[in-house]
Amino acid sequence: MGRYLAECPYIFFSSAPARDDKPTILYFHSNAANAANRAHRIELIRENGFGVLYLNNRGYGGSGGRPTEEDNVADAIAAYDYLFGFGVPAAKIVAYGESLGSGQAVRLAAARPVAAVALEAPLTSTVDVARSTYFWLPLGLLITDKYNNERNIRLVKAPVLVLHGEQDGVIPVEMGRRVYGAANQPKRIELFPQGTHDDLFDQGAWEKTQAFVDSLVSAR
Repeated sequence: MGRYLAECPYIFFSSAPARDDKPTILYFHSNAANAANRAHRIELIRENGFGVLYLNNRGYGGSGGRPTEEDNVADAIAAYDYLFGFGVPAAKIVAYGESLGSGQAVRLAAARPVAAVALEAPLTSTVDVARSTYFWLPLGLLITDKYNNERNIRLVKAPVLVLHGEQDGVIPVEMGRRVYGAANQPKRIELFPQGTHDDLFDQGAWEKTQAFVDSLVSAR
């Protein structure tokens, strides 16, 4: 089901309510994704009773505008406030960030209370990713949208799960380890020996996420 946020009329998202008092996944996508090519993920989440709100960033999946870090983070907060306004409590909202979307999930969780944060293939920062290729350029000065997860995650108090493929050729697994190392407790890291950048749901990432969230509920 697709809708528009009242606060951001150009932002399109897909949503489904949670069943049986399950949490809702607030999903932030990667650089090349949208709700259409992540439909299998959305459906898998729904099949397990979880609610899901998938935000198509500006310029993606029918959304207008141009994506920037600050606008994407503002839209992430607006999506959270939309859920909260419809009666989903903070204790039932899980911020899930895939790749570049990990930056939105981390900054949202630093600004709003959430039940947990799950980061799939998180980057330490866009500067670090670019530096591995364009190492001779002053990228810290040239790149304005830095998504500095390694720094920002220190502000997150919610439980953190990091998921990363050891064969990831886009965002090296070492970046996931560094983000995990910078996170506060409680936290968990799940590495997938055969996992690449885009196939972690096929490798069991959702099952690991569900188990992590369920463990938090049972620990209360």
